[in-house]
Amino acid sequence: MVRSTGLLVAAVLAAAAYQATQLVSAFVGPSPQLRTRGSVALEARGGGEYDITDADIEKFYAEVTSGSGGDAPKGTVVSELIVKFFHGEFTKQGFKRYSGLWKGPPPGNIGKKDIAIAMNGLKEQMKNPMF
Repeated sequence: MVRSTGLLVAAVLAAAAYQATQLVSAFVGPSPQLRTRGSVALEARGGGEYDITDADIEKFYAEVTSGSGGDAPKGTVVSELIVKFFHGEFTKQGFKRYSGLWKGPPPGNIGKKDIAIAMNGLKEQMKNPMF
């Protein structure tokens, strides 16, 4: 029992020493490399991760201004946004977003039934806005 207690004390002391060195190195360690001006400008423009070209904008514009009317097609940005902001309930306290299972297909994903419900909410708010 004495030997196992000694091992436990040694393990605790080793862990405490390791933590103390980590704490000291956080304050005394080398300073991080400063960024160059070019990398900051690149990150301010999006950093290359989400580049959007003029062609992407033209494609989106053509998508939203063309069509024969009716509900937004499933799987487009426009239909997803309409469902996000108009599938739910408008109350005096604000908009209560739908929190149930999407109808699909497949169940759990936004489908044509969900888009139809959201389009009705959008039309209702355009006729008689609550906010």
